[in-house]
Amino acid sequence: MAASASDYFIKTTPNFSTTIGSGGVASAIVTTIPLSSVTNLPTDTAIEITINRIDTDGDETNNYETVRGIISGSNLIDCVRGVEGTAQAWNAGIVVEVLVTADIQNRNVTGILVEHNQTGTHKGTLVTTLKATAAEVATGTDDTKIVTPKGIKDATGITLTSPVITGADIDTPFYVGRQAIINGGFTVNQRVYISNAVLAAGAYGHDRWKAGAGGGDYTFTQLAQSTVITIKAAKTLIQVVEDKNVIGGTYTLSWEGTAQARFGIDSATPSGDYAASPITITGQTAGTVMSVEFNAGTLSNVQLNSGSVALPFQPKSFGDELIACCRFCFVIEAADLLDCVAPGMCDTTTRGLFTIALPTRMRQTPSLTATASDWIIHKAGTNIDVTNLAGAYLSPDVVVFLADVASGLTAGEAVFLGGDGGGTRLMILNAEL
Repeated sequence: MAASASDYFIKTTPNFSTTIGSGGVASAIVTTIPLSSVTNLPTDTAIEITINRIDTDGDETNNYETVRGIISGSNLIDCVRGVEGTAQAWNAGIVVEVLVTADIQNRNVTGILVEHNQTGTHKGTLVTTLKATAAEVATGTDDTKIVTPKGIKDATGITLTSPVITGADIDTPFYVGRQAIINGGFTVNQRVYISNAVLAAGAYGHDRWKAGAGGGDYTFTQLAQSTVITIKAAKTLIQVVEDKNVIGGTYTLSWEGTAQARFGIDSATPSGDYAASPITITGQTAGTVMSVEFNAGTLSNVQLNSGSVALPFQPKSFGDELIACCRFCFVIEAADLLDCVAPGMCDTTTRGLFTIALPTRMRQTPSLTATASDWIIHKAGTNIDVTNLAGAYLSPDVVVFLADVASGLTAGEAVFLGGDGGGTRLMILNAEL
């Protein structure tokens, strides 16, 4: 905005002094005043000069005039005369100063009070002036108004340009209505499913994803974050959403890739025709399981959110995703000889007891799957092969294993359970749906 003599907010210049320029000021009504120097004077706002407050010897004159105007070349133009003091004619060579005057202070305050209360808060008139009406919210063409929650609530007939919101993630905390799918980016693979391995009906590959009725073989290259999988021809993958994570109503299922999907309302068994992303699911009962199933093709970033709009994929940290998976499956892994998976104590010369506190409460008491010959009991520098491994006490929070050996243990002796060093050894605690 160009400077104007009517500006409320006026800049000054420290320690500025000059004189009236050649020709002087002919009368009290002249609106252009020549100045001998304008160096460092602001040009983007009005300025105020005070004429003849002191003479050339520095003595006060008791006869001065303050003038407001704007700098143009070497002149002060569009002058408002007699802002303070008395408007009059001035000879060339009269001393001119830039001071912080009472008028500058008063104009600043007046300008601030236009849109502010004395407490410093904005006046209600500002919000009223800039607030979008419900009709303006619905029209969606005005880019200069403030949209209030009430404006959104009252607006009707709003149409989104596209049912899929794209771009940066919406700044919404994670909750089950925002993302009901667990491991939608295929980052957690506790069972160590190998790309292109046979996955029989009902068997699990990546955590929370199980094979459909015709099997679920798929290929992938595991990445640190979201991983693309390719489901093979005539194969499908299913995820069942736990009832405790279903808030009910309308959901939207969306994903990336060429695979198509179908769903199961109030059911762990999807049915009906497959369709491309996104899919709207209606009529889901709160607190009842629901399910989704994907057929052959590429698949990544699966999102199931409450509402009729497909939201951007909601990734969680790997730690959060892993803990969510551990509610349904916890895998104890030993990759090397002497990898300790559980400390314990021998209660006889042929048996050890081992306790593991689970990282999160499992959905229900888990079942145990393990191959006894994959494990050893280590005691005082000696490894003894396990011949039988079973759960002595299993609960959603703690598991106690019994490991039998042929001989070599001492009752009351501290030992630990570990892998036999023959490769990656897994002990699977399963509480899947």
